[in-house]
Amino acid sequence: MTATPGAPVTVDQVLQIHTHLLAGGADQKSRREADHWLRDFQKTVANDKFIQIEYDLYQLADLQSRVSLRDNLISLLHKYRAGPKSMIIQLALSTADLAIQMEEWNTPVEQLVQAFGKDPEMVACLLEFLSLLPEEIMYNRKIKLEREQLLARATILLTKPADEICALLLHYLQVAGTSQDILEGVFRTFRSWLKSRDMRIESLTGTPVVEYAFSALNDPNLFEVAADVITAMIGRSVSKPIDQNLIQGLYTRIAPILKMLDEDKDDFEKMKALTLIFAEAGEVWVNFIVEDPMAFSVVVEGLLKCAGCEDLDVVRETFQFWFLLADEVLVASENGGAGAAKRAAFADVFRRVLDIMIKHEEYPEDCDTMSAEARDEFRDFRHTMGDVLKDCVRVLGPADALSRPVNLLSSYFTSQTSTSVGSLNTSISWQKIEAPLFSLRTMAREVGREENDVMLKVMAMLPHLPQHPKIKYAAIMVIGRYAEWTNAHPETVEYQLQYVSTGFAGDEETKGAAALSLKYLCQYCGQHMVKYLEQLHPFYLETVKSLEKEERREFTEAIAHVVNSLETEKILAAMQTFVLPVAQRLHEIANLGKVGSEEEEVRVVREATDLVDQFSLFIRVIRPTIDPQSPHPCVIVLQGIWPVLDGLLTTYSTARRLYQAMCRVFVFSMESYRHHLGPLLGLIMTKVVEMFHLSGEACWLWVAKKCVNVFGDDDGGGVEAGGNGNGKVVLEVVGQMTGTTFGIINSKGVGEVPDVIEDFFSLLISLTDSSPTLFLTTPNLASSTFQCALACLETNQREPLIQSLVYLDTLITFTDPATSPTPLPAPLTEPLTAMIVQEMDKLVGALVKGLC
Repeated sequence: MTATPGAPVTVDQVLQIHTHLLAGGADQKSRREADHWLRDFQKTVANDKFIQIEYDLYQLADLQSRVSLRDNLISLLHKYRAGPKSMIIQLALSTADLAIQMEEWNTPVEQLVQAFGKDPEMVACLLEFLSLLPEEIMYNRKIKLEREQLLARATILLTKPADEICALLLHYLQVAGTSQDILEGVFRTFRSWLKSRDMRIESLTGTPVVEYAFSALNDPNLFEVAADVITAMIGRSVSKPIDQNLIQGLYTRIAPILKMLDEDKDDFEKMKALTLIFAEAGEVWVNFIVEDPMAFSVVVEGLLKCAGCEDLDVVRETFQFWFLLADEVLVASENGGAGAAKRAAFADVFRRVLDIMIKHEEYPEDCDTMSAEARDEFRDFRHTMGDVLKDCVRVLGPADALSRPVNLLSSYFTSQTSTSVGSLNTSISWQKIEAPLFSLRTMAREVGREENDVMLKVMAMLPHLPQHPKIKYAAIMVIGRYAEWTNAHPETVEYQLQYVSTGFAGDEETKGAAALSLKYLCQYCGQHMVKYLEQLHPFYLETVKSLEKEERREFTEAIAHVVNSLETEKILAAMQTFVLPVAQRLHEIANLGKVGSEEEEVRVVREATDLVDQFSLFIRVIRPTIDPQSPHPCVIVLQGIWPVLDGLLTTYSTARRLYQAMCRVFVFSMESYRHHLGPLLGLIMTKVVEMFHLSGEACWLWVAKKCVNVFGDDDGGGVEAGGNGNGKVVLEVVGQMTGTTFGIINSKGVGEVPDVIEDFFSLLISLTDSSPTLFLTTPNLASSTFQCALACLETNQREPLIQSLVYLDTLITFTDPATSPTPLPAPLTEPLTAMIVQEMDKLVGALVKGLC
């Protein structure tokens, strides 16, 4: 049982070790040694070429060696025809891989059929080879052949002998008797050749293979492979020309297996295989199903049963069919009265689907003991089911679809009247209430603003639901998702606002839902929320302190949307009211100066950063339309708080988190107020240049790029630039930041500052686009940055390299009027052309080096 190190390993040795490993009398130590020996053997490349054919066939350069290998493999297949099974599989795999790659061997299938086909002892080996050959061509990515070569070999190896193989398999099927090994091999081969699409499906018409496959579903040992063959036949049944007789033959045999869905509903593995049969039938026959619902009703009924399975992996297999069916029904419904009848014919189907999905959306009774992974998987699955619910809405229409979960919720109330929802049955678990609420939330995208019945009932019902945190969370999320609907129904705003506000007193998850839903309410219903702004002010100031960062952002954005909906003359006062507390606290922090301990400084910087982020949201969201000649209320607020922001940056000039937040304020200001920001632009950009020089952080280049995009122009005084010469201000800023960038790259090296390089050349590209004349007439700017870009081609990091190349390409494009997006006078471009020509050898050398 041992092998000499370095000596060739024979197949007999492998089999000897394999037999010893499986021997019942082997002691633990020798079994462990045998197992290690086999594992080591599997990792070797060397002497058993059949193990590594997919990798190493190229090493056999001469035809004689390949022919010898082929003959040895065929001999070994014959020698080990009795097993073990693992050896037959490995030899069949190796023979298949050799057949695919050995172009001189053009009839491997025919040759092996002739050699082994009539020998009962060799049939199992032959079927193993035939079943594996199509799979290796389709799926083995380790075989070193191009796609075109594989397709050519597939034609020779599969398409050409397909009819012969079909006849052979039908023969084996009829003479196999009770030999399950042969039947399994035949079914696996049929499956492989059907999936590869080389066997013509019409070849099976009038043959017993369909009957054999469906009968095999009753054999536990053949069930899985039989289900696979049936699925493959159904999938190919719509190959053109379509054979209606084959489809009818398959369909009539599907009907009897409906009862298996009831009998085996607790055997989830079996249910999944059966579901795949029904799902394949539904997906490929969907147009027939819509055309004649009664004729194919068994398929739909089967899929409804599958969808009701307790195992969610089984349920998932039906989702694609419901999507395809909804699409097909909607297309058919466009055909006038007949189309409406088609849609009505499937209404009950989608109502049942909707009810089934709502049931599946219920959290398990033991959800508190679920692992975090299981809980996340269930949540993901619920959102996937939401897509099926949207399909239901598309077919049924909003009112019909929404009424299913609403009626379910209503059934939990007693003593209902026309003016009261009644009393809730306290025996109902929270899971049964939360699930229909979740379904209402997921269907929101398909519900229009014009829905005037069911959603009014929903909104009236929400305040009467239990205060369980899961129910509260779901109900608040419903309000947020229907904010656009609420905008068309302003009478519901007040109690929605009250209900959402109570969520801020809940757990962290409910607070998050409240903040998000309030943001949507204020975003879509801002004009209806204006009258509540005064009472929202103290609530906001008090509540925002207790929220986590993300919830604080959502709540602040919500308030900003309402302020943005105010009349222009009221915006300044409202904005000052909400921003003043932020400014006061930032002023206090700035006046504190550097605090003592590092831990305290971290805390203070975090607080300041969060406050600056709050302020930036007001800047980003509040964007009223103001006459160019009139002062902008938001810019007035920004001017008032500028000394505080400036002081903070001076005090905490090394606090990266803080100045990144400041960068967002500056960028949002330029985006929101554009030319109105002109009076403050000089102060902002002076600070930007100063901070970039101090920190060397790329975020300041991001601000400079935004400044270029908004204010850059060639004449320095266009309308977009505010008429204040801002184009030249921008150019001056770029010049100063260019000098700083050169210093950073020189001191730290190209490989150490990828983000600076990327953002620097992105800035320059923007400058060439907005101010090409100023760029080209600025002494040394083009030549120095060209040299910098050449140096940066040394980086091995993708994004800075791309930006460097794009910048070089931009400069070269300037020199050719035919390719330049803005052709410039020759006197402007000639110096650039001369410089590039002079440096062309360096450029080409750098490019060639980068390609090597």
